[in-house]
Amino acid sequence: MGIIKVKIDFSSKNYSDSELSVHSTNVLDNVEGNPNFANPTPTIQEIRETIASYNASLVKAEKGSADDRIIKNNWRAKLESQMRELSLYVQIISKGDSVIISSSGLSVNKKPGAVGPLPKPDKVMIKMGDNAGSVWISCSAITAASFYEFKYAEITAMVR
Repeated sequence: MGIIKVKIDFSSKNYSDSELSVHSTNVLDNVEGNPNFANPTPTIQEIRETIASYNASLVKAEKGSADDRIIKNNWRAKLESQMRELSLYVQIISKGDSVIISSSGLSVNKKPGAVGPLPKPDKVMIKMGDNAGSVWISCSAITAASFYEFKYAEITAMVR
């Protein structure tokens, strides 16, 4: 079994503006006073101050100017950075122990596993390349495929 890894991505693709605030506060409530995390970095107080400033900027940006949204985005970036740093601290202290990680309120990455057999791509198109002996190959995308492997062989004209 591999080491369990803490999620360190707090970007907007994973957390909306309000979700980031709620999740960060929940994590701090779990880490604060937790005997597993005696000296968190950054400190709980530093992150709480950032959350307070971020929350104030959220309210102001909701009906505010473009500058207010820029300020909110800057506070978000700072909070994401601090939460990433805290997550790495938890990862180091926990040594991948899922019970200790869970006690922090942080999420863990999904364990990688086999996807299983994938279908063959369809709509395969082969075009001669610009250089001698080269070709361009394209096909329809297959969900869960991270790469495609094509094999080729030179064939000679068949004589009957």
